[in-house]
Amino acid sequence: MMVLLSAAVNGVGSALNWTASGEYISKCASDENRGFFFSFFFFMYMSSQIVGSIIAAVVLQNSEMLTLHIVMSIVMLVGCLLFLLLKNPTKRKSDIIQNGSESNNDSQSMLESPQQISKRKVVDKNNKSSSIFTSEFDQNKDLTYSYEIQNKKSQSQFKKDIIDTFRLLKSKCMIFMIPFQLLVGISQSLYIGAFMIILTNSMVDKGWDSNKQLSMSFYAMIPLGVGELIGSIIIGNYIDKYGHKATIIPCLISLVVACTLVICHCAINQFTILAYFMTFFWGVFDSFINNLMNCMLGFEFESNNTPYSVSTAVWSTSFFIVLILEAQMSSNFHYLILLTCSLVYGIISLAILSKFKFKSKQ
Repeated sequence: MMVLLSAAVNGVGSALNWTASGEYISKCASDENRGFFFSFFFFMYMSSQIVGSIIAAVVLQNSEMLTLHIVMSIVMLVGCLLFLLLKNPTKRKSDIIQNGSESNNDSQSMLESPQQISKRKVVDKNNKSSSIFTSEFDQNKDLTYSYEIQNKKSQSQFKKDIIDTFRLLKSKCMIFMIPFQLLVGISQSLYIGAFMIILTNSMVDKGWDSNKQLSMSFYAMIPLGVGELIGSIIIGNYIDKYGHKATIIPCLISLVVACTLVICHCAINQFTILAYFMTFFWGVFDSFINNLMNCMLGFEFESNNTPYSVSTAVWSTSFFIVLILEAQMSSNFHYLILLTCSLVYGIISLAILSKFKFKSKQ
């Protein structure tokens, strides 16, 4: 029961993190450096894959599973506290509007004559002095009224966000991107839910105990994080140079290579160096599609937050469904079928994504 509860809490936190981080980065980035910003974020995010795999492998070699949970809980707490160091992103649009209003005020004052300026200053001074006597009397009343207005605005904004989310989900623009978002969820569910089982199944003939098998599996997952890091650097520069639509091609190539290697490993069912290549190229593929998706959500739509809300709901759905399917699998043959179907679906989803009406500069 505690495992299910912790998994549910982890899912809620992951959804909030992905939605908020996507909105935050899209506000900080621009059209010229969007690929670099999202790739750098994903680079730092997936660095935890390497660190976490090393920590898990070392702890399991020298201690029990309970110690690993305690260590990871401490790391998680430190990570949550780091959110307090975040600064507000620069609001370029509001700065432009504010500067424009200030320039309008300056131009208006330049058009006025000296007599009009002095007369206006006298009127402003009288109004200011008269407002001092009434401000204290109306302060509590205005404060209560402002709280009521703020509550009404927050409620109406919440309803508006929900309506905008469902409206965007049904829009023609988002329909071409939904299959691609489902592919992102499938990719994550495979390396999170299936890779460890596939790796441990290939170690049966080694004569290792369960802790040794888990430890070696975590070591084999380290190249996954390395692939995520290298892939983020490559695809970030590629997006900034060639645009979103052209990035579909390297995503397709990495999909075919990654799925082929995993299928070969399942067919051989032996723990060899192929396992490390398998996880590495899957990390490259996963970083490619994640960075492309986040860049498109941040710069192909009008809103900064609604597309990420839709995307989190969509890829979480495929993530959930595929994990349920993986829980029913008992042999490598089942994983071969799942991986083959994922490869075919991935090619179809990328073909559909190519029909997306890109509005960013390509």
